[in-house]
Amino acid sequence: MEHPDLIILQETKVEEGTILSMGKDNWKKKEGIVMSARGASGGLATLWTEKIFEVHNSFATQHWIFTELTHLPSNLRFSLFNIYVLVLYREKRECWNTMADFLEI
Repeated sequence: MEHPDLIILQETKVEEGTILSMGKDNWKKKEGIVMSARGASGGLATLWTEKIFEVHNSFATQHWIFTELTHLPSNLRFSLFNIYVLVLYREKRECWNTMADFLEI
């Protein structure tokens, strides 16, 4: 069975510690950034294999995780946004406003 080197999860519905402990039990070579769920909604995780990816920058909010990585075998540098937003208009507005501020749009 192949094991992924990069995983992006939305709506994990669990706390940060749960994802990190599951990762240690099931995916031994990972690093990552995790945002806890709020009650039974939301939750984000961006996980990667540290021997395959180098992290240059990362930032996280309740609604998104930004990660800038280099894929070491190919030397390809790229950025990821992992996004989850509730259907409420105010939540969506908050998400897009924080992203715009982060990107200085």
